[in-house]
Amino acid sequence: MTDMSVLINRTMSAFPLSIGTSLAFESLFTGPLEPYDPDREIPQKVNIEDYKIFLINVDTLIRNIKGSVDTSIKESLRPKAIYDTLIEEINIIKDILLNEGNNYVTPYFYHRSYDFVKYSFHRAKNVRFYTTNTKKQEISNNQDKGVINLLKKNNTDIVNFVIMDLHKKVRENALIFTHVPYDLLSYTSFNKLDLLESHTGKLKDRSLYYTKFYDAKKFDLETIPFQRKMLATFGDHVMFRPFPIIIRQGLIELSKNMGWTAVTSESKVTNDIKRYYSDLGYKVEYDHM
Repeated sequence: MTDMSVLINRTMSAFPLSIGTSLAFESLFTGPLEPYDPDREIPQKVNIEDYKIFLINVDTLIRNIKGSVDTSIKESLRPKAIYDTLIEEINIIKDILLNEGNNYVTPYFYHRSYDFVKYSFHRAKNVRFYTTNTKKQEISNNQDKGVINLLKKNNTDIVNFVIMDLHKKVRENALIFTHVPYDLLSYTSFNKLDLLESHTGKLKDRSLYYTKFYDAKKFDLETIPFQRKMLATFGDHVMFRPFPIIIRQGLIELSKNMGWTAVTSESKVTNDIKRYYSDLGYKVEYDHM
């Protein structure tokens, strides 16, 4: 069986998109196909007209394409086959937004290099990043690099592929489709930035970003604002390894004592942390983060 035949027969749902992507889009529109799970309840219907911009991370599309085939086959997929499927999905998404969404929202398919993130934390000794340490991870990373290289090289004007500057100020409501929590820090660039969650199709505004922290299901993190330093401290499942549990538990307790919420300002968070550790006689590394 060839790579393309495997991908043509990948698991999909109500839209001819890889299942994780299709399930998300089912919160936006009713698909033309039989859903993968007819009994699944759509979390909520999202009104596309609430937004003017739709940011779509192509790395998330690639991840979902690879995740829609059997694990035993995934490693053997060639970048060219994944790339061809990605182009097809990008064009399908554009058609969906044009026809079902009445062309109301402008899609931006973006890819980001996150090398700058490591550099920005180079003085913070406690910040730890996930690294490639298994053969499977190395194969997967090489596949992704191959796909992105092809995407940058071929037909980028046709598929409307852009390297999106997520820190440019845009006074519009935006929807984002990404598996990388760091992208959510760009909420400051928009009037409003809501996450359309892959696989679940849940719509999450800034007050629910905390669910992207590592161990969010285990601990009550509703009082931890989703900020750059908090993300580096609490960690996620993509970029940052979490700090030791004793530090995180201390911050959770502090957040409750200081009355933090999901939208507490970064200046208050920083000042509260400095004052707390100063009172204990510790010098905190927070300035270097």
